[in-house]
Amino acid sequence: MEFLKSNFVIYTKASSKTGVTGEILLQLCERRLDNAVYRMGISPTRSGARQLVSHRHIKVNGGIVNIPSYSLRPGDIIEVREKSKALEAITDSVKSNSSTYEWLEFSSDS
Repeated sequence: MEFLKSNFVIYTKASSKTGVTGEILLQLCERRLDNAVYRMGISPTRSGARQLVSHRHIKVNGGIVNIPSYSLRPGDIIEVREKSKALEAITDSVKSNSSTYEWLEFSSDS
């Protein structure tokens, strides 16, 4: 039930904006922090990305964010916390990641 409620909130936001509702809905979903963590290859699964965010392993613009639904803006910088960089789940996922997205920049060095 909670899943339907949260999706309805996203749909309501999308339908209140001007433009094609479906495209806006997709943009809102893609801007979520947990989705960006997954897309960058920091986690191999969306649920794993959500857990990394919830467990405070991810920073946005220098500050720790533990809200998976946090909405990113263009120019936001996403980092893995220094003490979390050695986690096996993160290092394995980054090593095996080969996909890239033109709207995301990822540096495995930082």
